[in-house]
Amino acid sequence: MPKTDITELTRKLEAARRKSGALRKRLVHAEAEDDTLLITVSDLMTILLIFFIMISRMDVYVKAEEPVSPIPMEAPAASTVSGIISPADNNNPAKSEAKISQPTPVPAEPDDRKRLTDLKQEFLESLDEEESSDLYVRIEDQKLVVVLGERVIFQIGQAEILNEFKPLLGQLARFLSTKEEFNIVVSGHTDNTPIRNRQFPSNWELSVARAVNVARFLIDEGVAPGRISVEGFSSFKPLFENDTEVHKQANRRVEVALIQKQE
Repeated sequence: MPKTDITELTRKLEAARRKSGALRKRLVHAEAEDDTLLITVSDLMTILLIFFIMISRMDVYVKAEEPVSPIPMEAPAASTVSGIISPADNNNPAKSEAKISQPTPVPAEPDDRKRLTDLKQEFLESLDEEESSDLYVRIEDQKLVVVLGERVIFQIGQAEILNEFKPLLGQLARFLSTKEEFNIVVSGHTDNTPIRNRQFPSNWELSVARAVNVARFLIDEGVAPGRISVEGFSSFKPLFENDTEVHKQANRRVEVALIQKQE
């Protein structure tokens, strides 16, 4: 074989050897990258698993630490407005009314109901038939309520007791003075017609003034003052909707409630 051909063949073999070495290096490098990728994916999955385990444990811990609201042992006391208070927003009665919470009524037990029914009958029998038409009596929850309408005790927009009603109010006072086992709550109520004058800037003052005058009369007639408390509700505890004059008249009233003393 000519020397030139041998030299050319040797050169080609050397070139092929170099290419083979380069290819082998590339394969090794690619395998290393594949291994690195596998390691990276494996590490990521492990981290995610640990993360979700920690989140799960934290959720259980938070739920275990949530406080449990205590169960009230007693019904909330009635929220009332007593004495002279700031005038209500007469332009928006609904807004003012929302500030007075209404307690859930507590029904009377059968024995209490019978006691109140007997008390009601006893009171009505103590009145003259003609006088009994000027008031009415109802049993409400755990109390006996005597309702005195405005038309028989006050002039419209006034708080002074009419003289012609004082004999009937005197009979009520004498009956109450013998029932020392009961406390007495006198509450004043008006309709939703706004009032604004020097004496009564709003229906709040008018309702309280009427209740105070009735309470003072009962005390003057012999009822122990320590048994009496006074409340004023303005127009916010109506018996009826203030949609007719008849209903408005019924809503203008003073209520005298007898409540059994707690032993």
